[in-house]
Amino acid sequence: MSASKFACAACGSSFGADVPTPYQCPQAALDPEADHVLTPTLDTEGSEWPAGDEPNPFIRYRTLLHAWHRLRAGGGSDDAWCELVNGLDERITAIDGAGFTFTPIRVTELAGRSVVKDETVNVAGSHKARHLFGALLNLEVTRLLGDEPDDRRLAIASCGNSALAAAVLARASDRQLDVYITPKAGHVVLNRLRDLGAAVHFQRRGDEPGDPCYHAFQRAVQEGGLPFSVQGPDCSIALDGGRTIAWEFVDQLRAEDLQVDRVFVQVGGGALATAVIRGFNVAHALGALPSQPRINAVQARAVSPLVRAWEAIDSASDPAAALRDAARHRTQCMWPWEEIEPSIASAMVDDETYDWHAVIDGMIRSKGEPVAVSEGALRRARDLVTSTLEVDASATATAGVAGAFTMQDHGASFEGETLAFFLTGINR
Repeated sequence: MSASKFACAACGSSFGADVPTPYQCPQAALDPEADHVLTPTLDTEGSEWPAGDEPNPFIRYRTLLHAWHRLRAGGGSDDAWCELVNGLDERITAIDGAGFTFTPIRVTELAGRSVVKDETVNVAGSHKARHLFGALLNLEVTRLLGDEPDDRRLAIASCGNSALAAAVLARASDRQLDVYITPKAGHVVLNRLRDLGAAVHFQRRGDEPGDPCYHAFQRAVQEGGLPFSVQGPDCSIALDGGRTIAWEFVDQLRAEDLQVDRVFVQVGGGALATAVIRGFNVAHALGALPSQPRINAVQARAVSPLVRAWEAIDSASDPAAALRDAARHRTQCMWPWEEIEPSIASAMVDDETYDWHAVIDGMIRSKGEPVAVSEGALRRARDLVTSTLEVDASATATAGVAGAFTMQDHGASFEGETLAFFLTGINR
């Protein structure tokens, strides 16, 4: 078994980099009640924290990425990886105006001493491209290894940022993309998707519980499409690249001699929080992160399935044991939100938190907790960030700040702590 593998918390299945990476756990269809999500896991024994200074995170942290290990296990060279990443990055830059590089951090006072990481300057204007580039690299590694290339149409369900990121990457790699999206999507998003050559399919709510876009995406995959999404249960490899956000954040903290005590991370489907938590785990195991910060997952009060799941797990006498049991019986604590209410943080209003298990596990281990925030808190956070940092971030992007405000309003004190926030996307 190679140093990097994907492992399922529900059934224990694991797949090393010496075999093609499955998008879903093969046991998922046989046992649909369990939460089969394959998560990238690095055997840190004998591994080292990358010491390079390359500006592209997919080159700087390549030895921590599963796709790199897969290339090497198949006989590909490190030079071939760098050539692949640089070639794709050049095409992405030509299409979108910028490629992958370290996104900036700023030390400021928001809800106390804070370190803010600005993902609004990332490819396609959000953090989503980080996740999807990990999935794309896995596809391109298949080509490099001489395996039969998978040229099926890509499919994604999205309300905006994910779709735009997917469209940029699909265009850069000459792949066809089907986007399943709500009719409420803005004209700026829709026009850009069409300019990039994506096929847009509108989905409207019916009687079926859950997100109609997600259901249409799943049907497209069942009919032969290739999952190119940020939902871990459907596209596990997307969790690989998202971890680069955490890794570069750790190096930026080290460069500035900073340490954060608490991280507020907004949660819709849960992929970002999962990637941050898993990324911190690797950094801590390799000695780059002195101690694990507390994780506070933030959801809009209007739609907060993760908070509901947390309450079920946290009320148990042994939350860790309850979580292990819930991984085998998903619907005991995670199911579609019944009444979807509108929110100004529309990009985090997911019917389900698809990657809920890793987020709750991260909060239990770090002694954190989730926060459900009001529309007023979301608006206050957005306005403060916009005026203080002069960043045109969306209400979803600033929801972590709303989480800190909400905890303070309920009596929490962050005296002596340094807080961390991720500004995840521009306002469209």
